[in-house]
Amino acid sequence: MAQSLAKIYVHAVFSTHNRQPLIADPWREELFQLLSGAANNAGCQALIVGGVADHVHLLF
Repeated sequence: MAQSLAKIYVHAVFSTHNRQPLIADPWREELFQLLSGAANNAGCQALIVGGVADHVHLLF
């Protein structure tokens, strides 16, 4: 019996209120790890998490 495989990639972008630069350098990497872990715990493989002071990109 033949099987097929489908993958769906989602690129989510989260921004701060009014795009204010609120994501500080000292804890930015910890935020990325938290988001990656949350996606992985939900059954989605987080491929790339990154961003700057006013927004975050998440590819899962």
